Amino acid sequence: EEHFGVTVVNLADRPLTINSIGWRVGRCKKKRYCIQPIYGQHTQQYPKQLGHGEQASFLVSFKTTPNWPKQFAEGFVQDFSSCNLKTLRVLIHTSIGETIEVVPEPNLLERLRAAAG
Repeated sequence: EEHFGVTVVNLADRPLTINSIGWRVGRCKKKRYCIQPIYGQHTQQYPKQLGHGEQASFLVSFKTTPNWPKQFAEGFVQDFSSCNLKTLRVLIHTSIGETIEVVPEPNLLERLRAAAG
């Protein structure tokens, strides 16, 4: 089954909770944010508490939501110039007030480009 996924491992010495996963794209006044709903039978749900060394996978199933790449590309990303795509980040929001930023993998960017047509 194809999906978009984020796996989080708690390397801290104390427990933490993953409150949500979201996205950011754009610069300065054109910067936009969104929270990613997660779907699928094999995904963890928010909030998810993790002890030291524990991990959780958050998935958006393309079987459950087959139009996700197209809807996300056209509705959120919108601009597929190299300059704009370089700003796209996955944001992992935690209970300790820290947001972790992750650069999406190139294969996801290519899939979004193809979905946007």
